[in-house]
Amino acid sequence: MSNIVRVEKRIMTDCVEENHNKFWTGELYSDGTVITRWGRVGDTGQFKQFPGAGVSFLEKKLREKEGKGYRVIESVGAVGATTKSTVTPKSVNDSNLRDVALKQIKSNNPLVTKLIDFFVKENAHQIMESTGGKITYNDTTGLFTTATGDVVGQRTIDEANVLLEEIADMIVAGNYGIELGRKTNEYLMKITCDFGRKKLDVREFWSDLSKVQSQKQILDSLQASLVSATTTSISQRAKTISAPEEKVFDCQLHLIEDGKEIDRIRKFYNQTRQRIHASSNLDVKTVYSVDINTVRNSFEKDGAKMNNIFELWHGTKCSACLSIIRSGLRMPNPSSSNVTGRMFSGRPGKEGLYFSDQSTKSLNYATNYWSGGRSSNRTFMFLAQVAMGNYFTPNGPRNDLPRPGYDSTFAKANISGVMNNEFIVYRGSQVNLTRLIEFTPNGK
Repeated sequence: MSNIVRVEKRIMTDCVEENHNKFWTGELYSDGTVITRWGRVGDTGQFKQFPGAGVSFLEKKLREKEGKGYRVIESVGAVGATTKSTVTPKSVNDSNLRDVALKQIKSNNPLVTKLIDFFVKENAHQIMESTGGKITYNDTTGLFTTATGDVVGQRTIDEANVLLEEIADMIVAGNYGIELGRKTNEYLMKITCDFGRKKLDVREFWSDLSKVQSQKQILDSLQASLVSATTTSISQRAKTISAPEEKVFDCQLHLIEDGKEIDRIRKFYNQTRQRIHASSNLDVKTVYSVDINTVRNSFEKDGAKMNNIFELWHGTKCSACLSIIRSGLRMPNPSSSNVTGRMFSGRPGKEGLYFSDQSTKSLNYATNYWSGGRSSNRTFMFLAQVAMGNYFTPNGPRNDLPRPGYDSTFAKANISGVMNNEFIVYRGSQVNLTRLIEFTPNGK
């Protein structure tokens, strides 16, 4: 029986001028047979068989397609690992992401099991909803696949991030011309969205920066899923008995039942609760202690030795919580403030992590109030030790931070062009996450 020895996949999207959104696949079998498949992305398409055509025929077809504007589709762990269309990360986990998380996150209460279940599902739901179902979740591998059936891998996410930064800069400059259309086509060949079968109105699709930031949320969620799911295969580890199991989640997440600590956090929250914030109707419901070994160790070597260590709030979407519990907060990427919507962005390579001592200011980020988009019926926020060290206070938004000689930026309300205090640090080692709090209306 003939076996597949090579698979090449290509995609071509021109949603602005020609209304094209097509895929093409070439499969080479061990007997020399080539089968080509083609059609509109999301449809079954057509196929044709070429017995004995061989590798030269396949490569000729590839040249033809690439000459017409087709691009390589990144495929993780697919057949034909030697071809340029395949990217194999460390290894694709063949076990459910939920099972790995439940096994490795140390906990003292069954409520944490339900919480992890929720985080995994929420991450998947947000991406599928945001892309109109064009990117779907595989609950066996814990990875996402595009409408062409291919895993969204690291190279695709990185390239999409760069394109999104360029698109954001064009929108800010008001450049809605041919180049923006070209960049949009390139982006949609990497991150499939449901834009229907009509030509895309670029001005409507990118009507303002909130549309860019919504796409950034998709990329961040895809990154979170990929990082958590790409770990050493359990089946491969089983073959090598002496090999220790890789720690994906080297952390502890415990339910806090100490009434004094819960009351302390509730009081800390209420001290800066502001009714002008949309999230002010939320109350503390449940408090968890967080201990991420790599994050704590990094903080002890750096941030803990600095002065001006504050306990601050950090709000985030619940779809990102599992990734944060795994490895802490990630520095934003790309660096463009147009993409992230940040007022005090750092110099290239010096993006910052944002915190506040104003509780409901941070909680608004957890509800998607500032960035728009879908909100979950459950809301979470982190508390962290944040080492500010020698901080700089600007008199307004700027993008040349941190200032030389300073460790951080303290944007003060009514002084720095903001209504609420914002604390920005530029090294992950200046942060140690300590608490995860769930909020609900009236704490119910």
